[in-house]
Amino acid sequence: MIDCKDIDYVLAIAHSKSLTEAARKLYISQPALSKYLHSLEKRLNLTLFNRAKNAPSPTVAGAQYIARAEEISSLITQLNDEMEQISNAKITSL
Repeated sequence: MIDCKDIDYVLAIAHSKSLTEAARKLYISQPALSKYLHSLEKRLNLTLFNRAKNAPSPTVAGAQYIARAEEISSLITQLNDEMEQISNAKITSL
């Protein structure tokens, strides 16, 4: 099972130059992020990122995960925007 935290963490790693930078963006320690990623990969039984001395690079599974995670993140943003518009307009029925 995948949750929003998984998506946020994987996208932070994908968009960063290092796990340290991703951890900083997420306001957690680098070891905590590494542990979380390892746990997620274990749950999925997949490796999402190749870990080298330079930036983590996505595996085939990681690239697919990132693509879908970006779509989901965009949908969540749209939903939040729509709910805010409805709330601001005080719309209660269709």
